[in-house]
Amino acid sequence: MQSSARRSLGSRTERLLLPVFEQTPQQQRSSFFRDHRHRLRHTVPSSQPDLPAFDSRNRITALLDRLRMTVCTRSLWDWLAVLVPLAGWLPRYKWRSRLWADLIAGMTIGVMVIPQAISYANLAGLPSRYGLHAAFVPVFIYAIWGSSRQLAVGPTAITSLILSNGLVDLIPGAEDNEDPNMPYDPGAQYAYNSVAIQVSLLAGLMYLAGASLRLGFLSNFLSHSVISGFTTGSAVIIFVSQLKFFLGISLHRHWHVYTSLYHLAVRILHGEADWREAALGAAWLFILLTMKHLGKTRRNWKWLRPLGPLTVTFLAIGLVWGFDLAADGIKVVGRVKGGLPDVSICRWIQPVADMADMTTTAALVTIVGLMESIAVAKSLADKNSYDINTNQELAGLGLANIAGAAFSAYPVAGSFSRSAVANDSGAKSGLFGIFSAALVGVVMTYLMPLIQHMPLNALAAIITSGVLGLFDYHEGFYLFKVNKLDWLVWMTSAISTVCLGVQVGLAISIGLALLLVIYESAFPRISVLGCLPQTTIYRNVAQYPTARTEDGLVVLRVDAPIYFANVQHVRDHIRKDYCTGDCEKGDLMPPSSIRYLILDCSSVTHIDAAGVRGLAGIQGSLVKCGIGFCLCNPSQDVVTIMDRAGLTDQLGKDHIFVEVQDAVDFCREAMATPRSFSPTSPSTGSQLEGQEALRRTLSVPVQHLARLPMNGYVRPPPI
Repeated sequence: MQSSARRSLGSRTERLLLPVFEQTPQQQRSSFFRDHRHRLRHTVPSSQPDLPAFDSRNRITALLDRLRMTVCTRSLWDWLAVLVPLAGWLPRYKWRSRLWADLIAGMTIGVMVIPQAISYANLAGLPSRYGLHAAFVPVFIYAIWGSSRQLAVGPTAITSLILSNGLVDLIPGAEDNEDPNMPYDPGAQYAYNSVAIQVSLLAGLMYLAGASLRLGFLSNFLSHSVISGFTTGSAVIIFVSQLKFFLGISLHRHWHVYTSLYHLAVRILHGEADWREAALGAAWLFILLTMKHLGKTRRNWKWLRPLGPLTVTFLAIGLVWGFDLAADGIKVVGRVKGGLPDVSICRWIQPVADMADMTTTAALVTIVGLMESIAVAKSLADKNSYDINTNQELAGLGLANIAGAAFSAYPVAGSFSRSAVANDSGAKSGLFGIFSAALVGVVMTYLMPLIQHMPLNALAAIITSGVLGLFDYHEGFYLFKVNKLDWLVWMTSAISTVCLGVQVGLAISIGLALLLVIYESAFPRISVLGCLPQTTIYRNVAQYPTARTEDGLVVLRVDAPIYFANVQHVRDHIRKDYCTGDCEKGDLMPPSSIRYLILDCSSVTHIDAAGVRGLAGIQGSLVKCGIGFCLCNPSQDVVTIMDRAGLTDQLGKDHIFVEVQDAVDFCREAMATPRSFSPTSPSTGSQLEGQEALRRTLSVPVQHLARLPMNGYVRPPPI
């Protein structure tokens, strides 16, 4: 018997497999510092190729040397480009081929943003000039520090809505000021304007804090279904808030959607609606939607799309001014202060009654601005084949909001509609934003007296036309067809935003996004693998029906890292399916049942201390059931952590393999041995104990096993 075992082992030398532990020797195993040193490299500007590598004997000195050489090998202009991104791309700017395109795009966005800014300021409960201020100084600053070439920064509908809902109850008397340009309570309006400036300052500081901590990756945790549901619900709220201007009815701003609809219906039944306002508003909305549709569907009429708001503005002002409709009861904007924005730094220190509510509003504005801006910037960057830096975007938005707070502006973010128009107009760099802001400055200086004749129903039509693009019902149908869970998230986010308000809706949306991440990680898929015919490839038997499994042997794969959040699920799954009956009392399973369980770790990219303990517990449960336990395909990081925890010694290094087929061959021969079957059991980890366990399983003398690599199995050659 021993001679036959020697001959079989000798014939396998041609298929000698490099063991797992010989591929990751002790002197090359990763340490925590080496594992994370690539993150340290990102704390300094991009390194030069000739910089010295890390010295494991003195890592702190090596890091200081790298920092010193990075500083010394960079010129003053290079460091200026790091601090001011404009200095990095402006010297390489192709003036002849791109300047005209940026100029056209800038003028187009400037023409589009002027009426939108006035309308969004009214939505936010602020005087019209604050919207133009938000489209002036912050746009200059973002063009200098932002990384997106087509993102149009300025006032947006959703941030205006959040600001209005967050501040209307914070300032006593603010809900009575239906027209911010001619307020019923000027003192309350002044306090409201000051708090809006302070919110812009806080939002800017939050953006900068996120950029400093390199938290741009957090935008990846908000799924598209969550963002789409929230924006759809916000679009419904904005549309309902504009109905009073279409009908000429006065309503308080703090009511919810259902309350507003109820009071609108009551006042319409009482005959308070002005049908002249409704007719004018419907006419303006028809013009806007027609021009937008023609601009999207007709290539030769693409120029109509951005001119819609400007056309309605000129027509509405001309009609009201020419026929003196304001004297007949048509509500207009009223007198608006012209000129460049005033310095408002002195308002930063104005006391606020409820600092917590103001900070909450600023946080919501920051989160929504991050969602809007990063989503649009990434989409446009993909279309134009370049990459954006999310942390640089945070810095650009932060500086833009702080600069806006210094010059009487309210919070800004990237606009969906204007950014799409900028891309269609051929914007090539951030210079288009500078041209757009310059046009806004000219309008504020010389044309503000015309704005006082702008009817409120025209502003409502411009806002409604803009938010209709946010009503993403197509996404709802798409998600219902593709994934019911994503559709449920979309519906929950939209309905909660409409029924409970923007603040609560946003909190629920973010909570849903985090719950999705937790659910996917806490309940990973555990697949049973089988061998495809005529191959040594193992695949999921549920996906490949022809994959063949073996009696007495099961191969599992966990499609996720094994860590504290999901290790209990993995452990319970294996216990439930493979440890039944009285196995917990130590009784062996019947000969026809499972005798070996192989865990494929190819998808396990990480394991923590809880995961190590979980694997040890799985092995203990299987041993009580008389089932052997093997691992295969572990990554170097997983092997290193298991080795540090002593799990490799407990499992037995001869039970850890490089490939699934190696583990299957080992288990197949062990089960075919006529001697008594003995599964893997916890050991002290010494080499002699490991060899003795393998000798008892294969009935091979220890002196012959000593000639073979201890940490892996020698696969027999294929027949």
